[in-house]
Amino acid sequence: MSNAGVISFPSTEQRTPCMLVLDISHSMTRKHPGSVMSGIEELNHGLRVLYDSLQDDAAALNRVQLAIVTVGGGENKAELHMNWTEAADFEPPTLVAAGNTPLGEGMRLALYHLDQQKQRLRRSGVPYTRPWIMVITDGEPTDAESVWRSVARDCQESEARKRCIIYPIAVEGAKLDKLQQLSSMPVKLLSAARFGAYFRWLSASLSLASQTNDGEPIVLDASLPWESVEPRRD
Repeated sequence: MSNAGVISFPSTEQRTPCMLVLDISHSMTRKHPGSVMSGIEELNHGLRVLYDSLQDDAAALNRVQLAIVTVGGGENKAELHMNWTEAADFEPPTLVAAGNTPLGEGMRLALYHLDQQKQRLRRSGVPYTRPWIMVITDGEPTDAESVWRSVARDCQESEARKRCIIYPIAVEGAKLDKLQQLSSMPVKLLSAARFGAYFRWLSASLSLASQTNDGEPIVLDASLPWESVEPRRD
């Protein structure tokens, strides 16, 4: 687990925290239709694209904060892979896929660390916009059903109380009905071959969000060049 950027507030400019919850379970080792790389290779490539995109955006570099929770991997668990880091200090990790998909555990961890970061920002007098949680998965959660139901309720409550916005992103193989239980935002389908386009969109969207006041409407790019246009059944 990386400890980079645990607490680093080089300025009191408004921040936009974004937690990435990334599925690195064994299913990410497969190649999806239309992609020449495996899911984990596409994901690692996308994180490098995110790094490059942030470097080209002065507003995002100074205002966006990132953290990463991984789900699966060699330890077959959810863990905080990268603690809160200013975008200017972000270094894309290289993730390795293995194990199951304890996505409920991952979301619980994400909510906890998001709340902790908001408390640190408040104590430091740093304003922030409503945080984002971006969830990317290509599998079905392997948590016990009781755990999943509890976490889904916590996610829905956090959104209802305007503590965060949860964006569920499904890669081919994900269970849409399960993923939709985490958020009021509609699940979006991410083409496995378009991780790079997704992370470029994410960087631009975070930059836009970071330059608005909390509560102001944000009009994001609706074209979604990364979204799969093929409707899919579970």
